[in-house]
Amino acid sequence: MNCSKTHIVIVLFLFFFFWGCEKKYNPVEADTSNVESSYPTVYYPLPEDYLQERAKAFDELNPGFSPAEFDEYGFLNIPSHNLSNMHFGSKDTIAKEKAVELAQQFVIKNKKFTNVYSVTNLNNYFAAYCGNHWEIIFKQTIFGYPIKHPDVQILVYVKDNGVYAIYGGFYTNSLITKPEKYNRIKAISNLDGYRRNYNCWGSFEMVVEADMIGEPNDIFWCAFDMDGCKELHLVWQVPIMDNYNRYWIAYVDAITFEVLILDHLFVC
Repeated sequence: MNCSKTHIVIVLFLFFFFWGCEKKYNPVEADTSNVESSYPTVYYPLPEDYLQERAKAFDELNPGFSPAEFDEYGFLNIPSHNLSNMHFGSKDTIAKEKAVELAQQFVIKNKKFTNVYSVTNLNNYFAAYCGNHWEIIFKQTIFGYPIKHPDVQILVYVKDNGVYAIYGGFYTNSLITKPEKYNRIKAISNLDGYRRNYNCWGSFEMVVEADMIGEPNDIFWCAFDMDGCKELHLVWQVPIMDNYNRYWIAYVDAITFEVLILDHLFVC
C-alpha cells in the first residue's frame, strides 16, 4: 500500500498546468482527473483554485446558506466556524421522517457536490435528535459493502425550517474497480508470521502466530490517508489475541491479501 506514483502525478500536473494544459476544472461537475481507478482506487488532492470555485458554485446554488468549505479532495468540509451560531428557526420539533426527507432533498439538490444522484442511495442512515435540531448521517455502500471511515459519509443538520449545515460526500462508484471473488482463507493465512514492532513501556516485536488469529468479523471499504493521497481498499477486519491474552486488530486487503494495519487495542 503506497502512493509511489504521487511524485510522478504531481510533476505531470505542474508541467501541464504551467504550460497551458487545456484541462478546465468545472466546479459544478464531478471531476475525475485526480483519480486512478485501478485497484486500489487512489485519490489525489485537487488544485486550490478549483476548490475555491467549487465553494463559490455551492454558495450560488444555496443563497443564505452557511458558506461552503471543501477539503483537498473536493468533499464538503466541517465548517471552521461554530455551528451553534447558525441555529435558526423556532424551537418547534419536527418529526424524524420529515427531517430525513428534508436532508435527502438537500443532498440530491447538491448532487454535484455530494456525488449522490438518487434518493435510493440515501436509505442507509442514522438520525439523532440533539435538543433543538436533527443530525442525519448517510452512509455509503459500494458493491454491497459499506464504507467505514468518518470522512466518507454525509452529515446533515436540520431544524424545523430546513437544512442549515452539511458536510461530507460519497465516492463516485463508477470510478471504483469492482472486486472480483476473494479468498477469505488466504487473507487470514497471510497474517501468519507477520511481524510488527511496537512500543509499550519499552520496544517489542509482535509476531502473529496461526493460533492467535480469529475469524474475520467484518468486511468493508476503508479509505487510508497516505502521503499525498487517499487509497480505497476492501478489507477484512481480523481479531487477534496474543500470548498475553491482549487484543489486536488487523486490516487485511481482501483482494491483494496485503496486511494494511496491525494495531493493539490495549492501553500502554
